[in-house]
Amino acid sequence: MARAGAPHGATVAASDTAITSKSIAFFERRLAQDPDNFMIGGQLVRRAVAWNPRNEDALGLLFDASVATGRYPLVEATLRRLTPGRLSYQLRLAHFLTAQGRMDGAYHAMDHACRQLARAQVRPQAVAWCLTELAKIQQRPPRRLARAGSWPAR
Repeated sequence: MARAGAPHGATVAASDTAITSKSIAFFERRLAQDPDNFMIGGQLVRRAVAWNPRNEDALGLLFDASVATGRYPLVEATLRRLTPGRLSYQLRLAHFLTAQGRMDGAYHAMDHACRQLARAQVRPQAVAWCLTELAKIQQRPPRRLARAGSWPAR
């Protein structure tokens, strides 16, 4: 039985919460048509999260699209749904804290991510990128926020 709203040709059973490879291909084609349109990306990612609320990749993309479109309450809610300690969580937490001007927390989160990358024995370029981002955080002065708990204006 196909779920309502499934992409062209994608068949998803009512009990199936996995995102099919056809669905992912559909998302990629739509974004390829207009790669700078985070609204389309956000809509597609929200659909993916609805299919599988525990999908870390989809949640990470939802975080990214929400940041890009200025939907900060959704950013915070999505960050709470990501699994703490995972690399994708650490990188997004660092971004979130940096945007809030909380540089000590951002540094700690990015440092944790860099250490995870180094232990995972990934390509040296990935570790170098992470260490560069860590240095940027260390060099950036803390910002004062307009309101407590709000994100700075873009």
